[in-house]
Amino acid sequence: MLTHALAAGNGMYNSGPFLDPLGAYTSSSEDIQNSWFWIGGEWGASFIMGFILGLGCMIGDSVGSFFKRRRGLKREGEVSSKAPLLDTLPFAIFTFIFGLLFLSPAIASDTVLVKGMVILLVMTPIIHRSFNVLGYKLGLKSVPY
Repeated sequence: MLTHALAAGNGMYNSGPFLDPLGAYTSSSEDIQNSWFWIGGEWGASFIMGFILGLGCMIGDSVGSFFKRRRGLKREGEVSSKAPLLDTLPFAIFTFIFGLLFLSPAIASDTVLVKGMVILLVMTPIIHRSFNVLGYKLGLKSVPY
């Protein structure tokens, strides 16, 4: 959206590094008028998207914590909860679900992105564990989980 706002009407997007992602649409285009992100312009769209995805993340983390507590898994100091997937996946899953449900006509929830979402779900526990171990080895964490 920023390149559209910067380059609109100058012809800058026809050459050089600028691309106009909304160039095919006019202000009367039904695709754009019906999109949720025209509420409040770019700033409003950014706020709405951040709020919805952040809310999904927090709800997912709460759901993961709820199931850990119901199973009696608690992290007490040096004792691990032994539930690495419940620590890493629910927040990502709920973020993607909220994006798909509430941001439906926008690029943030395009069903073409499902492959990328699955890759991120596979990579999230690996990245989480890797950085925890790195933090432990650097002395930034007291436990490697």
